[in-house]
Amino acid sequence: LTKGYIMKIKLPILSLALLCGMATANATLYQFTNALGDGDASNVDNYLVLNEGQYNFVWNLAVIFPENYKGEKIPEITKISTDGTPTYNNVFTKINTYKAVTTLPTASDTILYSSYHLAEAEADGTPVLKDNGTQKYTELPAYSNRVAKFKNTMTVGNFYQRGLQNIKLGSSDSTDEKFTLTVKEYAQGYTSACSIKKDANVAQTYFEIKTTSDFESHGGSLSVGDAGTENYIDKLSVGGMFNLVGNTVVNSYIKEIDVAGNFIVQKAAKLNIFFAENLLTATDAIITIGGDFNLADGSTIQNINLDFSALDFSEVKAGDKFDLISATTITGFDTTDTSVNFTYDGVSASLEPEYGSELVWNGNTLQLVITGEIPEPSTVALIFGAIAVAFVAIRRRK
Repeated sequence: LTKGYIMKIKLPILSLALLCGMATANATLYQFTNALGDGDASNVDNYLVLNEGQYNFVWNLAVIFPENYKGEKIPEITKISTDGTPTYNNVFTKINTYKAVTTLPTASDTILYSSYHLAEAEADGTPVLKDNGTQKYTELPAYSNRVAKFKNTMTVGNFYQRGLQNIKLGSSDSTDEKFTLTVKEYAQGYTSACSIKKDANVAQTYFEIKTTSDFESHGGSLSVGDAGTENYIDKLSVGGMFNLVGNTVVNSYIKEIDVAGNFIVQKAAKLNIFFAENLLTATDAIITIGGDFNLADGSTIQNINLDFSALDFSEVKAGDKFDLISATTITGFDTTDTSVNFTYDGVSASLEPEYGSELVWNGNTLQLVITGEIPEPSTVALIFGAIAVAFVAIRRRK
């Protein structure tokens, strides 16, 4: 968000605010601030703790105050102008506070990764004011440096990402081969672009993201992984539901996705799946769903795009089938015409010219099928017979 955007939003659907409010009732709320500017999520100085009882999850770029703050309650802030001056309304809110921390978040805590304005106070708690008499504060994380780096395997409770925030995984100096980020519940929301990607020149060779509960995107866009074989995330394991809500756009550069619960794509959501070379040798579907693969509201728009441009299909033949998505049940999809709900591209560029391709449902499994003329068994026999005769003739000439 820029400073001129509205800071409090009312959503017509189940908001990330409500979701977070329910999920964090018994958790310590850690705000990642990147105060040191290095993005290091393993450094306690890059976190603050917010007071749980008064914190309002709907706010983004809200002003929060030091724990010792002794100023008056302030009106609710509705907007931050381009010069940093807040605009107020007449609703007076509780003072939302923060304090320094000495320990890193654990599996029972929640990390909030969104942007706030941290107000300042004197040692005695009185407000520090700017020349124009308004509250002095600092925006954290800074707009130009919104990145959190998880360098090594880490387990936390819930993780909520909001508003132009980026996550980098791995490090160049790690001694581990595998990187795993495990959270209870992951949710991303609002209207901005967020990402979870490998950092540059990482030493780890295998990357997995795990949630023991749900994985949700509630708006804006979210990219998991990036283009280029070396930049894909190896696996996403979701212990609960995979849920795309509202006008969200999710770009998946993930080699394997395993969802224990339902996989829901809401009517206005968009999912772009970029397949990797492992599809050509996989024995199971790339995306497996233990529950229902649900296109909510029975949408007739093409919500899901499948991109195969990273693959080389030059060695395939007519009749080859590749399992893409497999679910226990499916709801809302047109199983007779996949073009109603899906688009796909990137296959024909590397196919032999006599071959084509199509998407088909085989039960509850979506497949990519290579089409073309498949010789009859008798034709195949004649071909091999002709080859054998030619071979004998060549040997006789010798």
